[in-house]
Amino acid sequence: MSNLNQAIILAGGRGTRLAEQTYQLPKPLVRVGNIPIIVHIINHLASHGVEHIVVAGGYKVEMIREYFTSDEFKNQGESLKIEEDGTVSTKGSILPKGLKSIQIVDTGLNTGTAHRIQKAQKYLPEPNDPFFMTYGDTVSDVDLEKVADLFFNSSARLIITAVPYKERFGILKVDPNSNNLVTKFAEKSTSKDEFVNGGFMAMDSKATCYIQSRDDDFSKDTLPRMQQSGVINAYVHTKRQ
Repeated sequence: MSNLNQAIILAGGRGTRLAEQTYQLPKPLVRVGNIPIIVHIINHLASHGVEHIVVAGGYKVEMIREYFTSDEFKNQGESLKIEEDGTVSTKGSILPKGLKSIQIVDTGLNTGTAHRIQKAQKYLPEPNDPFFMTYGDTVSDVDLEKVADLFFNSSARLIITAVPYKERFGILKVDPNSNNLVTKFAEKSTSKDEFVNGGFMAMDSKATCYIQSRDDDFSKDTLPRMQQSGVINAYVHTKRQ
């Protein structure tokens, strides 16, 4: 994979859809298989050549920092270093193979995802180089090397992972004129020409120039503007066999 060795993880939201758990801890620390979601994401990024990660925190960011300095995350008694500005960074064997540094930065409690990206970009080792961007709840097996290859072989500012849209529910049709007779029942189906955002993106450093001061949500506010400018390509991710 060509030089796409840094990434931003957006981990500052309140996680209201998991309110039962996120009332006490940030969503990236919710466990999947007894491992925090954010560790799954870090391991996935590292397995595809990412060496430097910036975690853009906000809501309960101090708990994320505490986790990365906890006994659970230590290896052979080593611990991470907390910088004067509160960021956590390290170089050493406690990190997944190939990963050289993690920084957990406070990008503000009420900052929208668009401006979280801008703030986090400044902490990247090479802020003028491209980077991966994903969300703090994105657990996926997407092949990031293919995402990177598409990025470097296109003129796009941003490559978005596109996942085929799948209906959440089966569909019933009811005839009110026949005592609510069910006239059709269709199982969930997968669209062949509609997709949803799969969470992992490869971004040119200048992609953040499309973020305007009034933007809040990167997906809702910024991406449509970029799409209108013709600078987004998609990597279509399907379930691996």
